[in-house]
Amino acid sequence: EDPELADALQNTLIAEGMVIHTSTQVQRTYRNNDTVMVDCGDGLTLEASQILLATGRQPNLEGLGLEAAGVKYKRQGISVDRRQRTSQKHIYACGDVCGPYAFTHMAEYQAGIVISNAIFRFPKKTDYRVVPWVTYTDPELARVGLTEQQVREQGIEPMVLRFEFKDIDRALTE
Repeated sequence: EDPELADALQNTLIAEGMVIHTSTQVQRTYRNNDTVMVDCGDGLTLEASQILLATGRQPNLEGLGLEAAGVKYKRQGISVDRRQRTSQKHIYACGDVCGPYAFTHMAEYQAGIVISNAIFRFPKKTDYRVVPWVTYTDPELARVGLTEQQVREQGIEPMVLRFEFKDIDRALTE
């Protein structure tokens, strides 16, 4: 996440009593009776009742018959063009099976592109320049488009607009 947003979230979590260790590598884990022990570098040992290991997601392509249909794919997913067409131009794909973003709202956006192209024959292409990005924490973090750092890396001087959700009527209602 954007460092400014990550810092704000970290400060909130710390204020709520959470202890956060960043840039820490797990050396080994083991059980000590009912406690899970986590040995980290620099002599840090943490105790836990449970460990959640989040290793990411990958698309489930099994059983789709992609080879039989002649549709090109990789471990990361089905290859599509900007019209969501696969290597077989009459076969379309959208959502997590083709990426590039594993968000429900992006799958819905891509489905609209597919419907426009495949059913209505009104040519549309995907445009990922402005993607809503949300991290579902409490408080939630959200942004639209590139981060300030990503824009600078492209050699562009960024324009950053900020407002807090607490100033949005819907957020107040929820």
